[in-house]
Amino acid sequence: MKPLRIAASVTALVALLVIGMRPSWRVGATAQDAVLITPGADQGSAERVADSLGGAPVFTSLADALDHRAGMRRLHVVGWGLDADEWVRLESIPVTVHAAPLPSGLTRVRWPAQIVLGERVTVDGMLSARPGSHVELVDPTGIVDTSIVDSTGVFHLDAQPRAEGRTLYAVRVRGTAIAETLGVDVAAPPVCGCWCSRARRGRRPRCCATGWRDAAESSPCAPR
Repeated sequence: MKPLRIAASVTALVALLVIGMRPSWRVGATAQDAVLITPGADQGSAERVADSLGGAPVFTSLADALDHRAGMRRLHVVGWGLDADEWVRLESIPVTVHAAPLPSGLTRVRWPAQIVLGERVTVDGMLSARPGSHVELVDPTGIVDTSIVDSTGVFHLDAQPRAEGRTLYAVRVRGTAIAETLGVDVAAPPVCGCWCSRARRGRRPRCCATGWRDAAESSPCAPR
């Protein structure tokens, strides 16, 4: 019987430890508030929020928090937040977000994947946590444009490719290792299909709006 008593005692001790580690609801005005840790937050920041709420329970997973939704008055989300489908799962639960700052780096870069030779490549982007930084647009020949990040983190760059084919650009933040490579396919401009009558003495050849070509001499089409 002694081994059985020892086993029962160990089982009871483990059960008490598990209960002690799980979030617990407290009686009082803040008993139904809870804190959820998301990426970008650590245990310390979540516990500070919980302490400010009078000792609210802290959950490390959305599933665990939803298991206690019946007794939840408000969920405090600490960190970078949830994915779109996870927000939907909260349904009618009131939420307060305690957002963590985004990591320093490029959070958005947009550019045209394909242009026609003669058009410009425009790059719009956003850099977090670095207002006033200098952002450079670099092609194989070197720096082709620079921009200063504004107070909202936005910057704009542009360049004009000089040849057809695939061109690689790099967006980089001066003085840091932050960089992003952009590829742009530069297509040949459309061929002019205009044919015009031969010029008479003292007159230019009649031509269409996009150019002209001497039908008799088969000269190449040129802009007006």
